[in-house]
Amino acid sequence: MRAAGLRVVLWSVAALALWALSAEALSAVAAAQTTTAGRPAVDDRRLVRMFDFEAVDAEGVKQGYGFDMPEHWYAVGRASLDTRPDFADAPLHRELIGRPGHSRHAAVAFDDDHAHSGDFSLRLGADGGDAGAFLAVRTVTAIPGSDYRITARVRTEGLERSGAVLRAYFIDQQGARIPGSASESRPLRTAGDWAELSVTLRGKHTAAADVGVELLLRQPLVSASDPAADHRVLRRDLSGAAWFDDVAIWQLPFAEIGTDRRHNVVTAPQTPTLVVSVRDLSGARLWSRVTVYDHALRPRAQRIEPVGPGRPTEWTWQPDLPGFGWYLLDLEVFDGAPPDGAPTGDVTLISLDTPAGTRRVGRAVNAMLSLPARERPRIRDETFAVATATAEADWLAMAPEALDALGVSRFEAPAWPPGLTRVALAERLNLLDQVLLNRADELGVQTALRLRPSEEQVTRTETAAGRASAAVVEPPVWDDWTRPTLRALGQRVGRWTLGDGVTPDLADLPDFDARAADIDRRMRQAAPGPTVLLPWSLTQPPPRWPAGASALAASLRWPQSVAPEGVDAWLDDWAAAGVDYELRLEPTPADRVAHEQRIADLLLRLIHGREAGAQRFTLEDPWAHGPTRDPSLTPGPLAGVFAQAAERLDGRQAVARFFLGRGIECVLFDGPGGPMLAAWVKDTGGRSRQAKLHLGDAPVAIDPWGNRSPLSRDAEGHRLTLTPTPVFVEGVDAGLARFRAGFVVDNPVLDAVQAPQDRVVTLTNPWRRAMSGVLVFDPPDGWSVQPMRQRFSIQPGSAMRLPIRVRFPVSQPGGPVQLRARFEVEADRARSFTAQTPMEIRFAGMRLDARAAAVPNPETGKVDLVISAVATNTGDRPRTVYLFAQCGPLPRQETLVAQIGPGASVIRPFVFEDAAEALRDNPIRVGLREPDGPAVLNKVIDAVR
Repeated sequence: MRAAGLRVVLWSVAALALWALSAEALSAVAAAQTTTAGRPAVDDRRLVRMFDFEAVDAEGVKQGYGFDMPEHWYAVGRASLDTRPDFADAPLHRELIGRPGHSRHAAVAFDDDHAHSGDFSLRLGADGGDAGAFLAVRTVTAIPGSDYRITARVRTEGLERSGAVLRAYFIDQQGARIPGSASESRPLRTAGDWAELSVTLRGKHTAAADVGVELLLRQPLVSASDPAADHRVLRRDLSGAAWFDDVAIWQLPFAEIGTDRRHNVVTAPQTPTLVVSVRDLSGARLWSRVTVYDHALRPRAQRIEPVGPGRPTEWTWQPDLPGFGWYLLDLEVFDGAPPDGAPTGDVTLISLDTPAGTRRVGRAVNAMLSLPARERPRIRDETFAVATATAEADWLAMAPEALDALGVSRFEAPAWPPGLTRVALAERLNLLDQVLLNRADELGVQTALRLRPSEEQVTRTETAAGRASAAVVEPPVWDDWTRPTLRALGQRVGRWTLGDGVTPDLADLPDFDARAADIDRRMRQAAPGPTVLLPWSLTQPPPRWPAGASALAASLRWPQSVAPEGVDAWLDDWAAAGVDYELRLEPTPADRVAHEQRIADLLLRLIHGREAGAQRFTLEDPWAHGPTRDPSLTPGPLAGVFAQAAERLDGRQAVARFFLGRGIECVLFDGPGGPMLAAWVKDTGGRSRQAKLHLGDAPVAIDPWGNRSPLSRDAEGHRLTLTPTPVFVEGVDAGLARFRAGFVVDNPVLDAVQAPQDRVVTLTNPWRRAMSGVLVFDPPDGWSVQPMRQRFSIQPGSAMRLPIRVRFPVSQPGGPVQLRARFEVEADRARSFTAQTPMEIRFAGMRLDARAAAVPNPETGKVDLVISAVATNTGDRPRTVYLFAQCGPLPRQETLVAQIGPGASVIRPFVFEDAAEALRDNPIRVGLREPDGPAVLNKVIDAVR
């Protein structure tokens, strides 16, 4: 395997996995993954049409010399000079020539200054607005069932904010764009270079009659979810341009991959079965390759199958996968026959290169989840929920089965889709009743509905509070929708969320109390015992509901700006206010960070949120419409992680934390499902750590996907490997875990003085019978703990305080340290184990920071050691200290720093000449000490080379 080919394909797959999973994104990425090296030649039979803008007139003169626009192309946003009576009859033509936001003065015309090939290209100039050109209806005929790839060469110059965009879609027989068929590239700026844009149209639209193409220069847009969208001002390009050339439309084989379940979630004991379809109307000989990647983009299985005459167009495959998890399914189709010697069927050796002499002519991607069966019945049906902003009937029909397969038992969907009219409301309510609620009831899935005003309803909201806010909290404005909805579904739906997930500043609305009271009254009149969730943000102060309001709760959005470990400070205010809420989790966008980081972030939010007292969690949109011809769902990785974490945390509450080592976090949960640990490593740069401790008779580590691994054990205890992604451990000894959590020191901070210090160790008996035993301290080297051995006897549920005296050597570095002890305990049975508790050595009122660097000395040609020591006074009075530095046999250096003021810092350098040999095997020690006292603080650092 060539390394270059591996890098190219892995980068390509990484790009796909980092995009948000949506139908358009999947098709766009599939197109982007098709490399240009094997692009068919101009006369290739797969080329349907090429627009190189070099067409000639009847006299053989290129049209660019006499016309403004190429034949079949028209400017977007401008009246057309085409006099054909049927031109304006096409709905697409009327839409495009009347599209707002496009400059009427920007250049949209032939250009001979720049061309990718030949003499001419099509130039779109920036003039403060969008600019574009579109291909006329009935120019390029589409064959239903065929996929198409549209490519274009593009060059931009002088653009700072706008970008070139390629957009394509299918058109029906009436000349209208087929909804849901559009595929669009991301805006591109090339700074004077030529680059390729491409999009793919999936042949799942049976009404397709033509292929439509738009070449666009698009200015920056305001997000539709921005509450201040109506007032946002964006700077736009007033000059610069984009040139398009060699716009080509290719017919591709129909390629599709998924599983035998339309929601693509496979739950044990069922085995994941892939369903692969490849059909080609050209009659060419083809072969296909299916590669399955895990969430970390590692290839896990591969299969090669010939395609074409005499071969099946659809087949199934059960790949041999390493365990449960989220898997990316990548189907590639190549022309010709498989390379000589290439085996067909399952391939053991993963080959990611495109074989020499072949070209990729089609690609399809999808994803699936493979999850274990539920281990126990659901305990709390409304604790964990999945929400979606998608309102289509096909999605709603699949949602209950998808949630049941996941094991998540609450689902939130929009009651009203965008564009709903009052006339169509009755049909919509019947759909919700018959398609969603009936099936959800059969499967035991609780359903909540979101009441989001449609544009028709919002336009009727004219208040000083503003459109976004008032439309959420003024039910009278849309009573024509809410009353029939609650009357039809209020007996079956208990939770109702207002708004669309965007959080207007409701607390600042005029007369908020009156508005909230009106919502509460109206909802309780229309539905028995409803819970009405008002949109709120974790960073806003908790609301004060009107007196007597019993139906109101907060849909509390947890923004990414609030870190998982910081949520407790915010939720303390909510607990004090006594306001009912559910936490809405906003996952890290998939196009910004790798899936591993997204998974860790989600798990940490669930763990910290649970530890802070949150009882309900809702995950937003972990699914997308599948890229298949028949309706399907594509699960994102977070759907499976959320479902497995929900099973672990369902019914369990955080009861304690205990110390496993520096940089390791560990929370003990307990409940009807038994005790469980959640543990992870913090701030390690992705490196793993090992913890050794006694956890019970048969503890099992469970990863984010539900894969179970019994923990190995040696004389020191069980060995638990930890990473920044939390792992759950079940089968632990609850009493042992609680005892370990109760092993603490009353004041874990030790002063950096060379004198004995008295502390008190607390032991707690978590068992239901008396506990007795012996502890023997195992302090760090050079330490003294007296008494070293102590006996204890503790009644059930009680604690015992053991006084100790601690002393450490003068060379002990400051900072965190752990006090270990060996225990022999008799309670419900005999146990022998070790435990540790954290302590820290500090210099009262002072902080020490230091950096060291090995620096070549140009005068001597040797390596010097340069140390910068920073002393900071954190107290409230001036301090005088000595700063010192030492490295192996080199003479110690020391300097007096006098009268450092409160809050001030002082930097002192230390230079050790010719230090290369000393650096080889010796630590660098930096410290500060009192001039006339016992306090000494050491710090051991490494040199930057």
